[in-house]
Amino acid sequence: MSPSFRALREVLKEADTSAADALPTVVHNALSRVGVKGVGIYLLDYGRTHLQPVPGCIPPVGAYEPHPVEDSQVGRVYLERRPIESSEGGTFRLRVPISERSECLGVLELEVGELDDEVRQLSEDVGVLLGHLLVSAHRYTDVYDLLRRRQTLNLAAEMHWEIQPAMSYVGPSISIAGDIEPAYEIGGDAFDYSINEGVLDFAILDAMGHGLEAALLSTQAVEAYRYGRRRGQSLLEMIDTLEDAFIEQFGGSRFITGLLCRLDCGTGEFRWVNAAHLPPLLLRGGRVTEELATAPRCPLGLGIPDFAEEHAITLEPGDGVVLYSDGVVEARSDNGENFELDRLRSFIERELAAEQQVDSAVSDVLDAVRDHSAGPLRDDATLVILSFTERRD
Repeated sequence: MSPSFRALREVLKEADTSAADALPTVVHNALSRVGVKGVGIYLLDYGRTHLQPVPGCIPPVGAYEPHPVEDSQVGRVYLERRPIESSEGGTFRLRVPISERSECLGVLELEVGELDDEVRQLSEDVGVLLGHLLVSAHRYTDVYDLLRRRQTLNLAAEMHWEIQPAMSYVGPSISIAGDIEPAYEIGGDAFDYSINEGVLDFAILDAMGHGLEAALLSTQAVEAYRYGRRRGQSLLEMIDTLEDAFIEQFGGSRFITGLLCRLDCGTGEFRWVNAAHLPPLLLRGGRVTEELATAPRCPLGLGIPDFAEEHAITLEPGDGVVLYSDGVVEARSDNGENFELDRLRSFIERELAAEQQVDSAVSDVLDAVRDHSAGPLRDDATLVILSFTERRD
């Protein structure tokens, strides 16, 4: 058994028996056998501006401190999603992404006396293992979640982050990424997705109002959506499930808008139902070629008799679909100019042309929306991009 294999095995074994918030010590103890002298673990904050050090990091010199995503070596590893190494005074510093599937959660920093290909490969493997361990640790400790906060989440945002899926996923035939601003004060926007036996279900939902009331509505909407999806309902049946859940709870006084979508990864057939939401955008050849506009339908929850219609097109490999909320195009500058659809199209096309990762493109577009706005965003801004890369057998 090679030293690297033993070290990986030791990380996994010790993480399963040690305190849930002791991952830096676990990694250090396991990797010290292969010459690692120091371990730093940095987690991305909710606002995506800094990488925060986890308590218990073991530095041989100085102390670990927060690093900005922009203009720092640690931030560069996160942005470029690749290892970066340096040396100083006979000590090598190796930084690698901490990832869970395609989602980059932070950066692992190792200080070693000697650096070779085996140590490089081991560090990348530990970065992936740490990503999965951090996700599972959320069930047992608040330490890592609290580290991601550079300011206090309001109650609505606290509720929101508990129902959100992973912000990105990359699989054999699809990639999907989404995000919402403002990170610390989210109210009524939400998105969700699930991949089941070659079929991707995904949705964007926007509850009426703002703040805590909107968060309560969006939480109920997401859970009702999951309830229908997990029972194998069609898109039209899920629309009825959402409608009935809101009518039963609120008697027609509260509503949501939404897009419920389904992609067959084998055939490329994309189906959607629009409930008074902004239409999805079709990406083809790296450009937003059209809005998938349909006849309007009433929002869900008002109890108004209306006809829901399911629509379908066939996606070709390389195509994509964009979902967004009104908070994106209605973000207003200090001179009263909205962000608007044309600007959104331009930013999406530019970012997808420049970025290899869809999640980075989503983040950059939402950063542009935030920068365009005069002061805090007046409404949640949500963006989800699906890329259909190849047909799945």
